Amino acid sequence: MTNLLAMEWLKLRKRPLPWAMLIAIIVVTTIFFVLTYVASGFASRGTRGAFSLLPSLQLPSALYTFMSDSGWLGALLISVVAAIMAGNEFSLGTVRLLLVRGPGRINLWLSKALLLLIFAFIISVVDELFGFILGTIIDAITNHSTTVGFGDALIGALRLIGAGTLSFWTFALFALLAATFFRSPIAGIGVSLGYRVAELIAGPLLGLALQATGFLNLLGQLNYFLIGNNMDSLIRYAAPSGWVGTPSLFVINGPQSLIYMLVAPALFLGLALFNIQSRDVTS
Repeated sequence: MTNLLAMEWLKLRKRPLPWAMLIAIIVVTTIFFVLTYVASGFASRGTRGAFSLLPSLQLPSALYTFMSDSGWLGALLISVVAAIMAGNEFSLGTVRLLLVRGPGRINLWLSKALLLLIFAFIISVVDELFGFILGTIIDAITNHSTTVGFGDALIGALRLIGAGTLSFWTFALFALLAATFFRSPIAGIGVSLGYRVAELIAGPLLGLALQATGFLNLLGQLNYFLIGNNMDSLIRYAAPSGWVGTPSLFVINGPQSLIYMLVAPALFLGLALFNIQSRDVTS
């Protein structure tokens, strides 16, 4: 297993796409962070200096804000990486060569899942690191001094890293399952990203269309089973009290989202392992 994990890490490290997308996450979220600060300045002019958006950009809330704002991009990145990681084994024919060497199908796919967990952790750590850097800069510009101690801030950051890691890993295993089932990286990317688009766009539009019908309540119940909604709720739940300044759009509570994020990746990984173990990969 260690050799397989080292091999997967080497392939990931040599590919420029994951690291280019990670840089894109940092750049896009930083731009959004800066635009939010500019918007808070304009908002203050009409409220006699009261910054309605600024507290979310200052420490320690900035640690939560950066993680929350970059969540959809992080899910996009790791879904693409997971789909390529699994789908390329079929499209390039390397899965047959690897199995001839005798690592075993389960071990091969488990090493991919473990590497995706490590990569999800890296994304979460980078999010918190840049949240701290930007929060420190905003504090210096606004002469803000946080009352939260270093120990409490560190515990909060670790909780957010854990929530982000688990959330990103869930999206990754969903893409891994899709790429394994269809034996194609393109299909894996298409299914995982199509699902995310459906969550962000199709779901709200469908809700508007069904607003006047009796099916709206049924659609509302589906929110409990959407990965993105549970990710948002889990990250919000992980943030210590006082770090989150905006009300939640969802009614999913923290323990429920945590249970979901433990069950869903186990289900996706189990189905992927069952699929690779039971199907003929030589054709």
